[in-house]
Amino acid sequence: MDLHKLVPLAAFASLALGWGSGGADAPSPAVEQLIVVDELVVGMATDGTWRDPGFTPPGLTYPATFHLIGLGEKAGTKQVAKIFYFDGASEGLLAEIVGDEPGDVTREALALAEPTYPRLATRVSNDSTVYTTAVRRYLASKGLNNASVVLKRVIRVDLNGNGREEVLIEAISRAEADETFGEPRDYSAVLLRYVDSKGRVQTVNYGLSIVRVEHDLFETHKLGGIADLDGDGLYEVVISSRYYEGNSGEVRRFEKDTTRILCGWGVGA
Repeated sequence: MDLHKLVPLAAFASLALGWGSGGADAPSPAVEQLIVVDELVVGMATDGTWRDPGFTPPGLTYPATFHLIGLGEKAGTKQVAKIFYFDGASEGLLAEIVGDEPGDVTREALALAEPTYPRLATRVSNDSTVYTTAVRRYLASKGLNNASVVLKRVIRVDLNGNGREEVLIEAISRAEADETFGEPRDYSAVLLRYVDSKGRVQTVNYGLSIVRVEHDLFETHKLGGIADLDGDGLYEVVISSRYYEGNSGEVRRFEKDTTRILCGWGVGA
């Protein structure tokens, strides 16, 4: 994945934590932010640049305090016992969370530097007919007609500070559907709805899986967090995705009618 240059992360400069370089003479960059999604390290920001995590554990003092990434509001802290290199069917960095049972992955997003929440986020009722219809129409455009819609989360928030609110929607076909039990016509989706610069309503896929035939792979997508993770006044959106043999996470930014993936990682068979 390409690196994405951002504005300097001055708000987090005080952290300046060392990150192992893997080479004796290579300098360790200043780590201003580190993102963990479902116990998987999915990205970091060093010296003003977002990047994917690599394979060298950070030089933190453990246990380390991480901040839960809320859905537009502060959400508390957790302790990380260690971050370690994992080499199975694929490679990555995993975080061992204090208090979690071995093998029991909690679906939550964590940030090393405390996130901020510069603008109010409002939850919309999961019974909303407006957004139920919007999801059903979007799925029809993807070939799934007359879909059953269960809204899990609907959140209105001005992501980019332009004075207009966007809407983030998490939806699934059945309340009991998960990544271990998918049936034909099951789906999981995270969608962004916004009004573009020409006044048109647009829907953007932030995560979509549709089971079209029996035994098709089913991946569930979750809205993992909405927060300013790098101190620039813009919200980032964290997405958590899981299937029966793996998981992934990514951090996205919406700005000027455009979405960028700032960082992301995944592991699995």
